[in-house]
Amino acid sequence: MRRDALLIGCLLGGLLLSPAVALPRFSVMVGEGCTTCHLNPSGQGLRNRYGVEVFGTRELAQSRREALKTVIGERLRIGGDLRVQPYFYLDDRAGVASADPNAQTTGTETTIGLFTMQTDLYLAWDLQDQLTIYLETDLLNQTAEVFGMWDPKGEAGYLKVGRFLPNYGLRIDDHTAFIRGGNPRSRRQGLTDGLFWGPNYSDSGLETGFRLLGLQWTLGAFNGEAFSPLNDDRELALLGRVERFVRLSRSTHLLLGGNVYSSQNPTQEALGRLLLAGGFLGIGGKSWTLTAEADWAQDYLPANGAAQTGSPTRGAHSLAIFVEGAVRAAQGVYLLARLEHFDPDLDADGQRFWRGSLGAEWYPVPYLEIKPTLRYTDQGTDQVRLLEALLQLHGWL
Repeated sequence: MRRDALLIGCLLGGLLLSPAVALPRFSVMVGEGCTTCHLNPSGQGLRNRYGVEVFGTRELAQSRREALKTVIGERLRIGGDLRVQPYFYLDDRAGVASADPNAQTTGTETTIGLFTMQTDLYLAWDLQDQLTIYLETDLLNQTAEVFGMWDPKGEAGYLKVGRFLPNYGLRIDDHTAFIRGGNPRSRRQGLTDGLFWGPNYSDSGLETGFRLLGLQWTLGAFNGEAFSPLNDDRELALLGRVERFVRLSRSTHLLLGGNVYSSQNPTQEALGRLLLAGGFLGIGGKSWTLTAEADWAQDYLPANGAAQTGSPTRGAHSLAIFVEGAVRAAQGVYLLARLEHFDPDLDADGQRFWRGSLGAEWYPVPYLEIKPTLRYTDQGTDQVRLLEALLQLHGWL
């Protein structure tokens, strides 16, 4: 009990000092959707009673403890996520052009620091048995998701209305993945190595999910502007999603799904409307999983060289790929390997990003994760090559 109290104190202390997402591979392991553990049908943020009191204590952690109670009264549920990450960066800058086009820098640059990734607080108030008001706020970046949700917990599906992250692709917990928001370090160098689903991206609109013909469908319509919810000049953003779990054997499950998303370009207005389409899959059992996603984007980025003109008129065809394998080495210990690729312009021979990662996840006690990762990124010809050693500490309720 003393350790549990210390963990709660550290978590709440950090909260008083980005959004949490589910791990799709856990869904693949058990062959069920993320709503098994999360209140949000999209599979992120606040955990439900099973996620906190059963999965988080009996199935995930290496050692068991008494489950924490996150329900106040009968209708108010609270939760939170805190992630901090010590890091070591080694940047190989041999042959990289400097600010002076006639000069070049050589050698390496090293950086050591501590990054607070996430300080999220969650609240859910059940107005009725099927109607919930949900709040997810990032205290560090002062952003929020807030929506009303009708969810009868059955085949009838759900309806969300408010401001939230559209349900696109695998909702992994690494917002620097190329299929999510990419590495902020690359963007600071003027490079784009990922899509726009960053950790604080949200949009105003409605989303509905339902089962039909044995498939889980999601449809959404949004304002189309992630940062200005009352901008009437924007065209609607539209989302479509379909997925299905298939039981291959007693302990092996398969997840298949696809997404389509169309919106006014959030970063390059001159390109007009972007189209994003992709597919994802997962296969695995009780002790292993393989998950993957590929996304093709049209008119997300300017075609190679068009950005230099100041008014790009032609968009590129871009591709993002994510593959991850995971093995449960012991109770509460997972080993992970990941390969990622991002090509900003498939029709040009310019910059292409590759990243390989090796890491582990250790859940020594309930509600605590320790995640060391070593990853290498090749940013393409004549660009910085990154070697990153990361240690992520994650506490949650």
